Amino acid sequence: MGLQRSLFVLVLCLTFSLGNQVNAEEISLLSNPGPKDNALWLIDPDTGQHYGQVGYYPPDSRWHIAQWGILNRLPAKTKRYGKGWKTQNKDGSVSYLPSPSGGYVVDFKQDSRNPNYGSTEFDLFLEPNHFIYPTLPQNLMHYDNQPSLGSLTAVLMKAWQMIVYAWHGERGSLMTGIPGSDLASTLLAVAMINPYTSPQQILFYQVITYDSRGLVFNKDWFDNGTWDEPYMTYGVDDSVQNYGMQALTIGNERRYNLNIIDRLKQVVQEGPASLDKDLHHWKVAGGLYFGSWVNGEAVIHSKISSIDFTYEM
Repeated sequence: MGLQRSLFVLVLCLTFSLGNQVNAEEISLLSNPGPKDNALWLIDPDTGQHYGQVGYYPPDSRWHIAQWGILNRLPAKTKRYGKGWKTQNKDGSVSYLPSPSGGYVVDFKQDSRNPNYGSTEFDLFLEPNHFIYPTLPQNLMHYDNQPSLGSLTAVLMKAWQMIVYAWHGERGSLMTGIPGSDLASTLLAVAMINPYTSPQQILFYQVITYDSRGLVFNKDWFDNGTWDEPYMTYGVDDSVQNYGMQALTIGNERRYNLNIIDRLKQVVQEGPASLDKDLHHWKVAGGLYFGSWVNGEAVIHSKISSIDFTYEM
């Protein structure tokens, strides 16, 4: 009986251990975290389509740069920059340098002091290629193959990020009459897709890691449902402080590893009446975007690397 009991305990322990390993397995939604490819595609700010590539490619690069709101799109021309490369114009630049920890550091600079920017927004984002660009090598797991938000126990957003310099003026506030319209900011963000509604719904969830005004957001809705074909779009700003982490400060770097599952479920269930509340209808990643943005009159210089986006069931 003693031997049988010992064998039973051993089997029970092994079963429990294996069960925990399965439950704790992290699965990346990215085929190429990092980034590790030594090249980037460029997305046209007017057409939303890629128009060229920079870097010492492989031609199968799985990351791209979105530059929404820029007055002059970045040139599809690679310039040598130290041990890496860059593309630049008077509005912004993207530099690409090897990271000591592997992969590459992406360096963003944006400048909206040109009066023609008025009070508008200008984004510079690093994004993994996804279904919106079907002719590009895919990096993000297609939402059809993803488990639903309701079946997940963890969603982990990971990145190393740094603010080198940031400043904002007041032109936008003077133009709009709204204080605080000028800003420089960095974020880590995901676009969740709901393919079960008609029209389909998309929810942008943005974790703000730096805000030049010092603002802190707590599930603040910036879009309560706007038709943007083919989606009804919704958007939420959250601050990294809600995860018990400090925001970035100028001259300092931080490594973020955020489990955003609870906040994602809350924003869905607490959202506008028109937002589908069924967690099993939502796919956690229809798109990802990381980087910086300015509004009105502002300048920012930031860096990012070591990006990954994983889930656990």
